[in-house]
Formats: sequence, C-alpha cells, structure tokens
Amino acid sequence: MWKLITFVFLSLLLFHLNLYGGNIFTLGIDDESQAEFSQESFNSNSAPGSPTLKDDDYYFLGSYDGIGVLQADEDIVNFERAVTNGDKNNRIHFHLDSNDIINNEYTLTVDLIGGGWWDAPAGASGVGWGIHDVRANFNGVEIFAESEIVENRLVTAVFDAFSVNAVAGENVIEITRVGGDSKGNGTDYGWIQFDYITLEASAVAEPGLIQSFFTDSNEVAADSPTATLSWQVDSDPETSVFIDNGIGEVTAITSEGAGSIDVRISAVTTYVLTVKGVDGDEATASLTIGYQPYAEIWTVGLINGSQAEFSQEKGTSNEESEGSPLFQDDDYFLTGNYGGEIGNLESDEAWLNLDRAVTNNDPNNRFHFLLDSLQADESSQMRFTMNLIWGGWWDAEANSSGEGFGTHDVEIKLNGNVISAHSDITKNELIVETFSGDEGGAVQGENVIEVSRTSGDSKGNGGNSGWIQIDYASLEVDLSQIVRDKPITSFSSNKSLIVPGTSASLNWLVDPTATVSIDQGVGDVGGKTIDGIGSIEIDPSVNTTYTLTSVRGNDVETATVRVEVDLIEFFQSTVLEVTPDEPTARLSWSVYSIPGMTLSVDNGIGDVTSLTEDGSGSIDVRPSSTTTYTMTATRPNVPEEDTEQVSLTVEYNGYSVLWSLGVDDNTQAEFSIEDFNSNPLPGAADAKDDDYYFVGNYADIGEVLEDEDSALNFERAVTNGDPNNRIHFMLNPEQASPSSEIRISMDMISGGWWDALAGQGGGGFGIHDVSVKFNGEEVMVSEGIERDTSLSATFTAAEVGAEIGENTIEITRTGGDSKGDGTDYGWIQFDYILAEIDSLGPRIFEINDYEYDAAGKYLSISFPSSPGQFFLVEVSNDMQTWFEYDDSVEANEEGSSTTYAVEFLGDEGDAFFVRASRFP
Repeated sequence: MWKLITFVFLSLLLFHLNLYGGNIFTLGIDDESQAEFSQESFNSNSAPGSPTLKDDDYYFLGSYDGIGVLQADEDIVNFERAVTNGDKNNRIHFHLDSNDIINNEYTLTVDLIGGGWWDAPAGASGVGWGIHDVRANFNGVEIFAESEIVENRLVTAVFDAFSVNAVAGENVIEITRVGGDSKGNGTDYGWIQFDYITLEASAVAEPGLIQSFFTDSNEVAADSPTATLSWQVDSDPETSVFIDNGIGEVTAITSEGAGSIDVRISAVTTYVLTVKGVDGDEATASLTIGYQPYAEIWTVGLINGSQAEFSQEKGTSNEESEGSPLFQDDDYFLTGNYGGEIGNLESDEAWLNLDRAVTNNDPNNRFHFLLDSLQADESSQMRFTMNLIWGGWWDAEANSSGEGFGTHDVEIKLNGNVISAHSDITKNELIVETFSGDEGGAVQGENVIEVSRTSGDSKGNGGNSGWIQIDYASLEVDLSQIVRDKPITSFSSNKSLIVPGTSASLNWLVDPTATVSIDQGVGDVGGKTIDGIGSIEIDPSVNTTYTLTSVRGNDVETATVRVEVDLIEFFQSTVLEVTPDEPTARLSWSVYSIPGMTLSVDNGIGDVTSLTEDGSGSIDVRPSSTTTYTMTATRPNVPEEDTEQVSLTVEYNGYSVLWSLGVDDNTQAEFSIEDFNSNPLPGAADAKDDDYYFVGNYADIGEVLEDEDSALNFERAVTNGDPNNRIHFMLNPEQASPSSEIRISMDMISGGWWDALAGQGGGGFGIHDVSVKFNGEEVMVSEGIERDTSLSATFTAAEVGAEIGENTIEITRTGGDSKGDGTDYGWIQFDYILAEIDSLGPRIFEINDYEYDAAGKYLSISFPSSPGQFFLVEVSNDMQTWFEYDDSVEANEEGSSTTYAVEFLGDEGDAFFVRASRFP
C-alpha cells in the first residue's frame, strides 16, 4: 500500500507540460487535503528564495536568474500548505515557451480549504473557519481577488497571455492572504490552506497581427529605471512594427515576429505598439509601466514581522561615545567612509549588532549613513519606514512582565530634527514618514537617524518601564522634485573611498536639455541621463578626479568629484595600553599592496616597506608615554602620488599593580561573610577580622610569610555594626618616594539594609556613605551610594605620608540612613579592590641638568630616561633653524637619567642652543 501511494504521489503531484496548450503545471492532489505539502514556516522571505528549502518560493524545472538551472521540479514538501497573516505569500515560479504565450488563454484553478484563526487574548485557536481575503497575481498583474472566504472555495480565473505580461521564460504566480478580520477587532490573524493549484492553457482560434506585448517589469524605481519591452507579432516579413514615446519603428529589431528593446523611464509611462500588415490592416496594443520615484538608500532587517535577525537589547546606553561598527551598541553603521575612529566600512554592520528594541533604560537606536550631495539636496524627498512590533512592559511591583503590549511613545530624529513623534502606541505600528532634505536637516556625508522610546506609562502609575521591538527600518529618497534648470545642479559619488577591485557610482543632476560627458575614459553619458538625472558605475585603480562637462548651446560648465582608492586596510596595535610591567606593543598593518608602494611610520620608526610581505607587516614598539603613531602609505600616480595616513594611539599607563583583592566579576563570592564584630588594631594575619595582611614584616604582629587567605579571612562587606576593613601592605624605598603616585580602585556592590521595625531586609539597595583612608589620611569620600558604584582615588606618597615598610588602607562605611528614620542599618559589599603605583611619578620630559666645560668646549646635558629608549639631540644658533647633531642617542642602561656631551661649534661669545627629543 505504501509503494502504491508513493507512485501516485510522484506521478500526480508534479505535472508540468511545456507544450502548446494543455496543462502547464499542477501542485497537489484534488483530495480535499493538504497532506502532501508542509506546514508553513510562519516567516516571510523576499524573492528569489531557494529551490532546496521550504520557503515562500516554489520552483518548477528551468533556468532562473539568481537561482541557476534546475534539472527537476522542487520537492513538493518545500511548498507551504497555507498562507497566513504572518506568512502571507506563496510564489510559484515556472517556465513558458513561445508556444505557450502566442495568443493563448489561461485558466488558473486554486482550491482553498481548511481555514482557521488565532484568538490572541485567549491564547488559543478561535472558533470556526474564520474570514479570509485572498488575491492572486500573474507577473504582478492581479488575476483574482476573493473576499470574506468563510468555507472551502474553488477559485477559477481565466485570462489571456497578453493581459498578464506572460513571457517566454520565467513567470511567477503569487497567491497572498491579504486580510480577514476573523474576530472583528481589527486584527487579521488567520490561515487558509491549499488542496491543489493548477494552471492550464488553450489556444484562441484566430491569431491577430499582435499576439503579445509585455514588459519584464510592471514598475521600475529611480535607482533601477530600465525595463524591457517585448512583443510577438505576425511573422510576415512585410509587417511593420512601431512603438511611440520617441522609440519609433522597431521592424529592424523584429525577427520572425519577435522583438525587444530596453527603455528607461522617469515617470509612469504608457507604451503603444502599432503593427501594420501587408494588406493595410493595422492593430495596436498598449501597456503601462509604473514608476516608483523613491529609491532605496538602505534597509536594515527582514520585512517578516520578526526581530530575530537582531540581538536582545543590552539594557545600557552609550550616549557618551560614537559607538562602534564592530560591537552591539546603540549605534548601527551602514557602508561608507566615516573618517576618524570609524574609518571606511566596506559593508554594512552586522544586523546582530543592532539592539532589537528600544526600552526605558536603553531608549535609543541610531542609524549612521552617508548621503551624496544630490540625496542631501534641500528639495529631495525622503521616506523613512519602520515597523514597530511586540511591545511589552515590566511590572516592578509584581516583579514580572505586565499583561499585554503596554503603552509606548516613540520619537524619530534626523540629525537632531524631529521627523516623527508617536504617542500611546498600544499595538504593532507601521511608521511611514516623508519629509524633504531641508526639513530633516540632511547633509552631504554622515547623517544619523535616531529612534527613541521617550516614555510610555503602561501601568498608569507614572512609570515608563517597557520595550517595543523593531521588525525593520528603511530609508528611501525621491530626487524628482529637485529643480533641474542649471547646467549642473549636482555631481557626486556615492563613495568617496573604495576598496581596490570594487566600484562606486557617479551621480549627476543637470538641465535635461544639456549634452553631458565625463572624462577619464567614461565618455558621453547622455544615454545614462533621464530627465536630467544620471548615474554610472566606475572602478578606478588609483585616486581619480572625474570631470562632468555639461554643454547647452554655447554654454559649457564643468564639475568634478574625486574617488579615492584605499591604500591601508588596517593599522592597529595588539594592546591599547602599555605599562612598566608589559611595556611592548606590536604595531601591525595590512595594505592593498601594488608595485612601487612605500610605507612609513613616524616617531622615529621610518620606512617599513621592507617589513611588509604580501601586504602585511608588524613592528614592536616600547613607548614611555602616550604616543600617537601615524602610518603613511604612498602609491605611484599621475600627476602626483597618492598618499593615505592612518593613526593609532597607544596609551602609556605608568602604574604597576601593587596588590589586588578579588576579581572584577560583579560578585563578592571570593571573599568571606563578615563576622559582624569590630576589632581594634592590629588584628591577626591568620583569622577573619577587620585586618588583612599581605606578605611583610610588621611591628605589631611580626613577619607574615605569605598573603593572608582572602577567601577565608577578608570580610566581603562593611556594615553599620562592622564598619571597617583594613588592608596592611609594604612599600619599598622607591615606591614610598614622595613623588610616587598611588591609585586605589574598587567596586562597591550588592548593597542592602535592615528594617528593624519590620524585622526584615528593607526594599532595594539602601543608602551608604563610604570613606577611604591611607595611613589615617582621608583620600576618598562617597556619600549617598544607592547602586553598584566604582570608586577611584589618585594621590602622591607625600600627600598620604607613605612610609618605607608598613602602610595601611582603611575602608569604612560611615553612615547611610536608608529608611529616613535616623538609623543607618545597612551593608555594602566589595567586588574587588586594587592598588597600583607609579614609582616614577609624573613624566615630564625636560633637560633637568647641564654643565659647560670651557676647556673642552662641550656642554653636558642630562634628562630623564628609561633603558631601551633613544633620543634626538639638535643644535641651533638662533632657535629658528635646528640642525641634527645625533639622532640615535641611547639611554643609560642603569638608572633613570642619561647624560650626553655636545661639542660647542662656534666662537667664544656666539649664541649656542641645544635641545633633546625622546623617541617613543
């Protein structure tokens, strides 16, 4: 029995004849069941989809653009059994040959069965079949629209090849559930299933002079304004063929009655085909191509009613920084050259770096993108679209999500100018805002659209805890409103910097009557210019300046735009900061190497071309102060060489770790619970008390051979009843020198308080005052701490009376009235505590000593140094012109100072100046 069913399945479900008339295709079996298909995936996808996956696109055998050649029909299990409100489309891709389209009539039959709907408030299927509206398009032309389907319905549509723009090659039938308010509350949740679908063709008896006139695009957009007109007419060689709208006679490009021509349009256009027969008879046919003036600038996300392609919001804002295209934050960057720290982005930032929602505590998402001068024109018309979905809110009292969508206020700004504001959003909302470049404050170069959840009192208690998520966002531009009466209104490139081997587009706006051309081998671009608007792709290999020439009679005007070709892919350091303990940073780079290119790095490093192999290289540096390194790449070009510079900064942190307690991990688990008792000095090095000892020899307790065990003996918190933690440690003579700088850092976390009247813990973090002393000198005070807080203090050894040998840091909870009743019951805990020291103190480089030897005629200069450093010594007689005396003075290998002798050049009494510079 199973083998029999398999045979029927294979022979009946997928039936496709490419013969004159008859069955074109059949999907499914006429058995009032959808069992041969698969359950819908509940997600939409844009065309072309895949012939190997279950999605909205099903393919019969044939050759398809973007897919390739299919030797067999797609597996029937990849066809979705239903169309739903969330997964509303099924597209069937199939081939027709010329016999299928010449004077043919088609019959499409769709058997719709098994409807249902979802009652969202009840969280269950609604009762009954539901209500469903279904539409079918053939190559974008509507062939049926059925409304209020409430039971199984067999739908049949009859139409001719000409009316649906049927073509020899790929055709598409799209079936869509367009609506159906099953509950009567404005929603359209529901699904309707397929029993089978079939397409048949039959010939009309008498072919006329025109069998078909069709286009491959029923609508074109400003960024892709070309369509192809095709026709099939009487094949008699004496037949004449004409098309209006300035095209004229096309008989010469018609072979055996078939022909085609590409057209570029800038507005909705109707084309009329006229055919004249040998007997003087004449026939006409017409078609209309729509025009979408808005061209896409960018789209982020899939239009699928889901935020799955983004990441869960981080819950924190980065208002003080410009964000990064490498990490998830509030800032998302589209392709372009931003300069500065962001640099040139060859592709859009990953969608996973975008927060999926805007919330009360993480309220902003910013989209960074570039506009050319034409797009940023004050008369350009922009359209921003964003679908906001899946709102929610947090009920702090219940400590759980609140019921329903919540209430949300959302504001959208372009470059700080409000372009949209929506209050009290309580359901999914599609926002579509149109505005001019002037109204949005658009500028050539970087622009920013910021989407903010500004508030939303979901509970009605004045709070605004909540979130609303993003399905997708897009920005489009319409240039048709820009006045085109100047010889050249605009000439720009969509990219100022490209990667070698990639392209950019040149875009221009000119008087429609002008003749236009571009140099650098591009030539006449009149054919690329429609109604004064034009564009062309270019792929220079070196920095190139393009000149657009516009000619109107005797008036000639030019405009230029420069497109640079990237030289340096990256220049980076292995570390952002060096220290005395880890003084080395490795500078590495990657360049788009070509013959003749040279590379150099400043700060005394010089030419590094020989260190670069296959475009990559590196060098180790040991900076002794914060240093900015600049790499310069030079490429041969005419009339002058191309150069590019990229800089990076390596911070110098002179601090070394003196000691540390705990791990910076937002927990106090590595310490021990406090014992709630205070003890006087000196405490003990082998017991849990207020005193913790590092290795050393202490006057009061003797020698401590190893650091005390912090997991057993360091109290995790300071409290009102046990307010002190003292940390004892040693300093050597260099560390205790008056100029040494000491830095104490710590994280205070997990505060709490005790409500004595209620006999239980109070609500929340509580309020805490904390003081830090070094050898009895107060170095830090923080009052009113109500959340996890990082504290830091920097001071010199002299300021706190640091001593050679034993020193003490004391951390004290000094108060904090959490309840407001005069008590200070509470506790605050430690995440970690860190002490660092910079024994050299402030690093001011200067000549701090000198001695003149009159007999030997030389001047000895002394300056601070560290082993491994190099210095440049220069001389002058007027302090205006300086001469290099020695560019490789090496630092003394011992000590912190270097002395160098300079021979006096000149006569007694002449002015003589010496200066020294330190190489990083």
